[in-house]
Amino acid sequence: MRQIHLIILMCLGIILALTCYANFPALQPDFEKLWRLTKLESGLIFGIFFGGMFAGTPILSPLADRIDPKKIWIFSTLFMALSSFGFAFLATGFWSALIFRGLTGFGLAGVYMPGLKILTDRLEGDLQSRATVLYTASFIIGFSASFAISGEVASAFGWQWTFIAAGILLIAALLIVIPIPPAEKHHLRTEDKRLDFRPTFRSKPVMAFVTAYGAHCLEAFTAGSWSVAFLTFHLTAFEPNLNPAFSPIWVATIVGLIGLPSSIIGNELAIKLGRRRVIFIISSLSATVTCITGFLLGISYWLLVTMAAIGTFIVAMDSGALSAGMVQRAPKGYTATTMAIYSMAGFGAGLIGPFCFGAVLQFIGGTSKLGWGLAYTVIGLLTFMAPIAIRFIGVKDDPGT
Repeated sequence: MRQIHLIILMCLGIILALTCYANFPALQPDFEKLWRLTKLESGLIFGIFFGGMFAGTPILSPLADRIDPKKIWIFSTLFMALSSFGFAFLATGFWSALIFRGLTGFGLAGVYMPGLKILTDRLEGDLQSRATVLYTASFIIGFSASFAISGEVASAFGWQWTFIAAGILLIAALLIVIPIPPAEKHHLRTEDKRLDFRPTFRSKPVMAFVTAYGAHCLEAFTAGSWSVAFLTFHLTAFEPNLNPAFSPIWVATIVGLIGLPSSIIGNELAIKLGRRRVIFIISSLSATVTCITGFLLGISYWLLVTMAAIGTFIVAMDSGALSAGMVQRAPKGYTATTMAIYSMAGFGAGLIGPFCFGAVLQFIGGTSKLGWGLAYTVIGLLTFMAPIAIRFIGVKDDPGT
């Protein structure tokens, strides 16, 4: 199989696998009314998806250092499909939604990083770095496309069919990967059967990227989870007569797609100007934009849309640069294990961020400008951990990486 075909297949596979992400975030305003959910409960359902990924990562992702990651991908996409079907037919309220969303996230832990290792086992050099960025950007595209798919399917056939459609597309993701031939070198570790995280934790450069990635994901996953609810609230409370050409669901989709060119641009800048310098500047700007976004509520729908586009472009620039830097610095023989730690930082932050956001709304008030403003500010302040980590934990400023 040609290398370009492999990259295309894996990028398409992760996009299809992620069509399950926005099933709930895209329809949160509807579920809030249907099941009488509080903001805190919505935040928990948002976060438990990433909590499931956090729980599944140390179990599924390190296995890619020991067995063909293709097998992990096939098992995990099938597991996710079954959990999506389970939500469609069995979810009736907060607790059942929490369980099935958590199970779906658990399965995704065996797709994202093992899928990246399917690529890195078969590629080398600059092509490996650029393929990593494309794959990471495809993760963003899958997240974004899931909003449009969820909204359109629910509008036409009802919310249950949104989850049924996601299950079908997950089966398609499984079938895409099956024909990929075995790698010439799987870079499997066989001399030690224990899971050993020590080599990764001992590496200061790697842990700088892990910390920065956690802050990055806290910001990106929280903003993505609450974006539809935020824009929907604005329209309802401040511009009820406005019938925008792009609904909040389509705004989330289109704005999210900015992540593909943005992620690639960020990594290319990191290669040319130095990864540490570029990530420090980008993450600082991103955190600043997040801090002020919520306080713009009530001014103009299109101003909020513009800020969402700017914020997404900036935050996505970090994504590929961080992942490529982590892969290049992973201890030899511990690539998948390092990926697992890296993923756990991101997914753990994805659990904490939406929950904190919902808790602020619940405490201050989800119907006030102050509540939304403070919720965004809390996330923005936490995001400043990224530039702090990159600046102070010893990542060498090497323009060639």
